Amino acid sequence: MTTSKEMSLPKIALPGQPLGPVSAYTPGTGTHLPPSTSVSNTPSSSIIHASILGPTLTKPAKKGPPVLSISRQDATSQQQRQTTLLPKEGNVILGRVTRISIREARVQILVINDIPTMEEFFGVIRYTLRG
Repeated sequence: MTTSKEMSLPKIALPGQPLGPVSAYTPGTGTHLPPSTSVSNTPSSSIIHASILGPTLTKPAKKGPPVLSISRQDATSQQQRQTTLLPKEGNVILGRVTRISIREARVQILVINDIPTMEEFFGVIRYTLRG
């Protein structure tokens, strides 16, 4: 098991993704604690979770652990918005299934190779029998 100092933050956080312990970070914007925990009475095993999709940021606090937050946009996303990000064969994507039928599933593509999409993309996963 890794300790809080050994945990590394993901570059892009997904909603609901565990990020880091409350003992090492203070929850900031775009993050939350599970309902069973509260800031005033937190055991050291409590984990901060992402509330939104975006890059993780840490800012030093005046007192206590650094503030962990999720940004909706960062400096590199301006450049990414200028060029359309299209998935290619072999890319790893994160998607949401929007419709299922007997032969195919329609998927809304949210992330392509750790880069959130700024536009809506939809894909189709088809099922065929090979024989």
